[in-house]
Amino acid sequence: MCTGVGPAVRLSEDWIRALGSHDAFTIDRVPSGTNLFRLRVRGADPVAFQRRLASKGLMLAAAQNDVFLVGVNETLNRTTAAELTNNFVRALGD
Repeated sequence: MCTGVGPAVRLSEDWIRALGSHDAFTIDRVPSGTNLFRLRVRGADPVAFQRRLASKGLMLAAAQNDVFLVGVNETLNRTTAAELTNNFVRALGD
């Protein structure tokens, strides 16, 4: 029986909270406790945003109606919430 929250879950919650506090990002959690959330990015072209993230090794599926469906997984253990947030903010462009 799993009784604790793993490091990837803690990191993802910290990251989602940090993104949600930034004016350019809107987070919409997918119900039922999944690892998915919808991310809307204001003030940036979605294709350019996606391309800039990809250049940092952060892959997002193409946006649908300017909304990205983001999946969180164990690979987050390779980074920090601050680093992820920084990469997403920098991907907004100038």
